[in-house]
Amino acid sequence: MSRILQLEALLEEDPESTFALFAIAREYQNGGIWAKARSYYESLLLIDPEYTGAHYHLGKLYETVDEPELAREIYDQGIEMATRLGQAHQLRELREARVLLGN
Repeated sequence: MSRILQLEALLEEDPESTFALFAIAREYQNGGIWAKARSYYESLLLIDPEYTGAHYHLGKLYETVDEPELAREIYDQGIEMATRLGQAHQLRELREARVLLGN
């Protein structure tokens, strides 16, 4: 059974599993299936807006599909969230991505 099928089975058991949503999104992103990856990341952030790892990876996806405005917005949201939650590592990654993206 493929990894995505296994993860989708987990998601079927628990439709709000942030682990499964994130892992499926990463699998699709790694496979270059941008629309599906985007959908899973966006669903994840609706369920758990504090999942700062999703902000970073969704921002990278937005950059890949040439949507820099959306990337800036999601990085800024992630920076705000990581700051509020005291997540130093995530904050550093998000700030770096935001700086590299520019204005």
